[in-house]
Amino acid sequence: MKIVFQGQFLKEGLLELGHEVMPMLPQEYSDINDQIQSVCPDPDLVLLELFGQVPVPDNFYECKYKTVAYCIDTPINEYYLSNYLHLFDYVFVDQKSSIVSLKNYGITAKFLPLCASINDFREQKEKIYDISFVGTLSDYRKKRRNLLNFLTKYYSVNHVYGVSVDEMQDIFAQSKIILNENFFSGLTLRIFQGLASGSLLLTESDGGFDEFFTDGLHLICYKPHSIVATFDDILHHYEKYQHIALAGQQECLARHTSKNRAQKILDEVNNQPSCKSKCLNEKKFYLANTKYTACLRFGGDFTHAVRILNELLSNRDIVSAHAAYLLGNIYIRLSREEKAVDMYLLSINKGLATYPLIKLCMIFLKNGNKIKSLCILEKAIHDLPYIKNNLQQYFLRNPIDCLSTAQILFIIAKVYYSLGDIFFVGFLKQCNDDFPDTAFEVCYLAWKEQPSQEILDFMLLCAEKCNIEGEMLPFLLKALQDGFASEEQIHEAYRLAEIYYDFDMKEQLDKRFARSTDDFDKK
Repeated sequence: MKIVFQGQFLKEGLLELGHEVMPMLPQEYSDINDQIQSVCPDPDLVLLELFGQVPVPDNFYECKYKTVAYCIDTPINEYYLSNYLHLFDYVFVDQKSSIVSLKNYGITAKFLPLCASINDFREQKEKIYDISFVGTLSDYRKKRRNLLNFLTKYYSVNHVYGVSVDEMQDIFAQSKIILNENFFSGLTLRIFQGLASGSLLLTESDGGFDEFFTDGLHLICYKPHSIVATFDDILHHYEKYQHIALAGQQECLARHTSKNRAQKILDEVNNQPSCKSKCLNEKKFYLANTKYTACLRFGGDFTHAVRILNELLSNRDIVSAHAAYLLGNIYIRLSREEKAVDMYLLSINKGLATYPLIKLCMIFLKNGNKIKSLCILEKAIHDLPYIKNNLQQYFLRNPIDCLSTAQILFIIAKVYYSLGDIFFVGFLKQCNDDFPDTAFEVCYLAWKEQPSQEILDFMLLCAEKCNIEGEMLPFLLKALQDGFASEEQIHEAYRLAEIYYDFDMKEQLDKRFARSTDDFDKK
């Protein structure tokens, strides 16, 4: 096969299988078909690995060739993948959890874990490090920082960053223990690279790898409450663990190389029908939405998204209603409030109700007009009886004409949650957002207005759904410090302090709230 390819993980395997691979780096402002033809006039397949910020050609929806997307770090890139992937014939994701989440957006995806390169494998080397960790630290990776700070109190930890893959693999091969820490549960690249090095890989017990690797056979798992005992036993009796390291390496070589993954993709493509959307207007909208979310995430201007969306406004289908709504979102983030209101009203007139009404509600609330805001909010949930019923008890406890700004925001957050718009993990926007699109973000606005037990419980619920519970620890600590935390929330603070390896905080909580937790545990 002749394959036009962009990426780093599958090229080796495609070449090993005997295919002709022609690299292409997509350009945002060039015709996609011209770009492909300049590389290969008649390709059988266009395979793009989507990893972080990627160029999105302006007319990708007009691509004439069979396209495959392989998504890397999918859970933290779903903010744009949930739109972009509609434009591909075949979709593969590196994390199993993303199959379900993307299905909610109408995308059929297949699971294809990452892999090791043949160059990652190493012969056995003398061990000169006890524990090695390769990776950066940042304010956004609190668990990683806590874990390394804790381990360095007890052990010699070789922490390095900014090295090449070859240098990293040499360091791994010279280490008794390779430490892996995950932001999200799943098979990450470091697991395969660690196994390939031939040294003993230690990874967190909720790694989501049971389908492929076995604790005690191919690698070793650690848990917060037993981490010291696990590391002590390995370092004091390293010889009895060496066979596990070798078994892990052999398993990785047999089933988890680039060649294995490339063959899986080609088998699926040859045997399964395309899942790409066939409606041109829908494809245009998905592309515009991709460019819009990329600007929110990475910065930049909305010019190209606006151009495509304006083209769609002249149509009379529901896509044009969504286009008007998205234009409203763009204008409100450009502080062009009047234009945003016009677009939201146009969206409503074209047949879309709930979402533009929510944004109009937030605009009036931001401007201090709570009565108007509440009137619009009632309209937003009028045709959603299942949401209205869920809120009935809340309205009984809090008469609608007495609601505070925080309580109105809390209701909006509940509406978003009921609609399935909870939060995009990894979505670090470039500016503070007064008009967010997800339950967690709106609830955070409510928290800033008026922190409460109820709001905190809802934020915890959203965080749990997105597997980012540990990020809630600062909010729990504020509730503890300000004296309004419930017993359940105190108990959750204990639990999160432990799973985030913040043992100093756990000890402080032990001293301050021992009686509360004892009482809770007896219930």
